[in-house]
Amino acid sequence: MNKIDFDVLKAYLVDKESHRYIQENILHIDAPKRGGGFKTMEILHSYGVKKEHKGVLAKYNVNEDNIISLLNESNQNLDEINSNDNYIEGATQVRLVNSYERNPEARKKCISIFGAICQACGFNFNKVYGQAAKGYIEVHHIIPISTLKKGYTVNPEKDLVPLCSNCHSVAHKKNPPYSVAEIKAMIAS
Repeated sequence: MNKIDFDVLKAYLVDKESHRYIQENILHIDAPKRGGGFKTMEILHSYGVKKEHKGVLAKYNVNEDNIISLLNESNQNLDEINSNDNYIEGATQVRLVNSYERNPEARKKCISIFGAICQACGFNFNKVYGQAAKGYIEVHHIIPISTLKKGYTVNPEKDLVPLCSNCHSVAHKKNPPYSVAEIKAMIAS
């Protein structure tokens, strides 16, 4: 975890600061009165932090070494408090998100170089599901696309890698994402 992420987490989980306050005073990014704080939310959400977590670690002596374990512990407590036998789904939610332009030709070139085979675990959708999944694979940006500058020229061989859905999900379980080598090591252990 980098220092900025820690400072953002601490400000929200311990100091009960708002998204706007954190964005302006910790990230030093303008946060308009309406809709400000999206960069803060992006960081918080990458650690699984939602609105119900605000101030949840206020009574703890938090540091970079213990904040994640304390957050995980508080998640278990929140789950117990919020658990019941009613599992309601289907409510409509409106979300404002950043969407990053992707080049479909770069994706095709990546697949032509590596094949439609997961480079972490070797999974081949076509072999398992047959014709219905022929050529299917997810393409992962080794450098997160959200960190690339506008107009970045993608190298399909060095910047992209085919991953199955499971490995792609695991890659994004932390920020920055796990590398293909790290995922292979997880599978091997």
